[in-house]
Amino acid sequence: MRNERLFALLLAATALMWLAQAPAQARARIETGRDLAAACQLAVEHRLQRPQAPLSGKARYCRQYINGYFGALDALQKGRGTQKVHPHNEKDYVQCAQVPRVGYMEDLEKKISRAADWHPELLDKPAVELVMQAFNVIDPC
Repeated sequence: MRNERLFALLLAATALMWLAQAPAQARARIETGRDLAAACQLAVEHRLQRPQAPLSGKARYCRQYINGYFGALDALQKGRGTQKVHPHNEKDYVQCAQVPRVGYMEDLEKKISRAADWHPELLDKPAVELVMQAFNVIDPC
């Protein structure tokens, strides 16, 4: 009986240690400007080589990051406590980022890739700083 308890305790401890390692290994796919620039560059190259094929693998991460960024801005813009905090009412502004209303995701991927080329100092900073530079974010945001 005592051995069974000890075995169950060791098994539970091992399982907890294994589960505790999972979050550390499951890092965010895009963390730094370098991560985002690499993913967007893959997306741009994919479109040049195979324009009709859907994005796959790491090339898709760029698009997912852009969607998440603008989804968050949209939520801020519409949230009761966070509606527009700046006076810019131009139709081509989404909260704080200047982005043409009519455009394609491919254009946004190119903008990020180009911003990474022009601002290498942002590559080791959080990815959002590269996005903010690429989309000409207005202060205060």
